[in-house]
This record gives sequence, structure tokens and C-alpha cells, in this order.
Amino acid sequence: MSELDWTRELLAYKGGDLRAEQRLTHSLYPLLRDIARSRMRQAGVNGTWQPTDLANEAYLKLQERGVFDQTCRSQLLAAASNVVRQVLIDYLRARQAVKRGGGLDRVDVDHVAESAISVDDSFWLSLDMAMHQLEKINADAAAVVEMVHFGGMTLEEIAECRAVSVATVVRRLRFGRAFLRDQLGQELNDPAPVS
Repeated sequence: MSELDWTRELLAYKGGDLRAEQRLTHSLYPLLRDIARSRMRQAGVNGTWQPTDLANEAYLKLQERGVFDQTCRSQLLAAASNVVRQVLIDYLRARQAVKRGGGLDRVDVDHVAESAISVDDSFWLSLDMAMHQLEKINADAAAVVEMVHFGGMTLEEIAECRAVSVATVVRRLRFGRAFLRDQLGQELNDPAPVS
């Protein structure tokens, strides 16, 4: 679906066309699944949780927020970026809690791994904390980093969504990445492309 098609469908939905919601959902859901697959691969999430699970959770949260109240595809992707980040971090926190006992009785075992949380989980949870700090200092930079790294948006899509120039997006992205590098002690990898 082209940008213009998204805009038309969003306007149709706002005008009361109930079938527009079905068409939008039909187009949004595969996009969410692609974003989820890419971000889960980037975060090293594997096992029983699948990209479809993340996409389902993200879609439900987007529905609660009135996902189709946006005016264009870029705004929709920005909202999806935020929700994918929240759902992924919630999953990692829950996984960490389970690995640390999750409320179960403690059992002593002779050969226990030194760390109950994987390096990847630890990094992503630290990244989330640093993102919250960045939001307090420069909300625009945090939003740009989130859209790039959690939503897979292009610089042009972000510029359109934020109603700024691409050069402004680049400056905000550089600031955000530098801040996160200082907080985390390492560079953020470029996000895996969304297919």
C-alpha cells in the first residue's frame, strides 16, 4: 500500500468507513510482523516467543491507543515503533523475572550459571533505561532513535512524520546515539532492515 493509499484509508476510517479498518489492519499486520521479526532477531530473542506473538501484542496495544487515528503511514509507523519497543522490553523483563525465580521457591543447585540473565537481555534492559533518560533530556532525539531502531523507519519517513528536514532528523539521531553510547559504553548497532 502506497503512502497515498494509507492516507486515503485512514481518512476513510475517520469518515466512518468500517471496511477501511479491515483494509488498514490487513496492511498493518504484516508490517508489524516484519518489524517484530527484525527486532527480535536484533535482540537475540528466540525460543517459544515468535514474531507473531510480538506483532499480536503490539497490535492490541495499538488498538487500545486508537492506532487508526493517525493521519499518515509515517505516524502509524512511529506509533508502532513505540509499541514494539514497549512490548519487547516487557517480554525481556518478564523473561528476566522467570530466570531469577519468578516467585518460585528457591532451590540450591551445585552447578548454577553465574548469571541468570543473558547478556542480550541485560543490554536491551539497559538500553530501555537509557532511552527513558534520553526522553527526559531530548524527547525528539529519543523519538528518532526509537523510530529507527525499533520501527525500522527511514530518515525520510521520520522527517515526514515529525514535519522536519532530513538534516534535522540526522542531527537528532546523532545526538541520541551519542547519548546512548555514553550511557551504555558501546555503539548501537544499525538496526536489521525490515523486510
